[in-house]
Amino acid sequence: MTSSAERQPTIVHVAATYPPDVCGIGDYTHLLVRHLAAEAGAPAEVWTHDAARPDPVVRAVAARWDAADFWAG
Repeated sequence: MTSSAERQPTIVHVAATYPPDVCGIGDYTHLLVRHLAAEAGAPAEVWTHDAARPDPVVRAVAARWDAADFWAG
């Protein structure tokens, strides 16, 4: 059992797009996080919007994430 001081920090990627969105950045982020977790053994996750593909490494932190959000208020 490892103590919290021995645990690796989680690498977090904040992405406005993520599959099923069609976007090269979202696809790249998906592949990068998968590689970090599987090949490098680094804990990694993606923070994105609710519509993202259900995935163990994805955390939905916004209901929606688009240009309209910048013009609110």
